[in-house]
Amino acid sequence: MRNDGAARVDLSKLTSTHRYEIADDPLPDIDGEYLIFAKHNDDGSYTPLSGSQGRYDYKDGSISSLNYTHSGVRTPSIDVHNKNFKDLKTKIQAHKKDKQVKVD
Repeated sequence: MRNDGAARVDLSKLTSTHRYEIADDPLPDIDGEYLIFAKHNDDGSYTPLSGSQGRYDYKDGSISSLNYTHSGVRTPSIDVHNKNFKDLKTKIQAHKKDKQVKVD
């Protein structure tokens, strides 16, 4: 867990030798950082929600939807470009305050 409440996932630890990539949902870069909206599965794994719409590039405290950083990705329903991560996190927390959803 990073000090801003986001979890870090080490993609270099993946063991599968097969990689499949969908044109409008590119595979994450090993060195990339992302904001991912995901479902926590019963087996402890996570599934990103809505493909590329559930993943955003994170760089220098800002997030952008993948259509700004990867060619071939369509504009998602939630289109953001260089938005401040902390501001977004605060807005999500305020929206989910009365829900049974854990943001951290």
